[in-house]
Amino acid sequence: MGKTVKQIAEEYGMSPANIYYHLTRLGIKKEKDKYKNPNIYSGKDLDILCQRLEKINEHKLNRENVDYWKNKSRKLGNENKKLKRTVKSLTNIKNELEILDKLVDTELIYEEKGE
Repeated sequence: MGKTVKQIAEEYGMSPANIYYHLTRLGIKKEKDKYKNPNIYSGKDLDILCQRLEKINEHKLNRENVDYWKNKSRKLGNENKKLKRTVKSLTNIKNELEILDKLVDTELIYEEKGE
């Protein structure tokens, strides 16, 4: 029927202390009833707790995903900068080669004319 704090903690991958913390934050308190085990949560209390823990786990996954893509973006940005530098240097080399080619052409023309 119900679940103990330990079972809930194992299900959501948290420590029992963390579960107790969320129980107190939600204001869920067990009634002092000698026929009920105070460590077992069920019904509405369990549903509310599970919804909160699912949101927390979802937020953790989203956060990890955001961190992953931030790092990926940073790495791609660094590679992009390196590529831009390479393209710039290749463009400079190309321009220098064009200038040298023109100089060689003009020297060949002068040699043909005999100057």
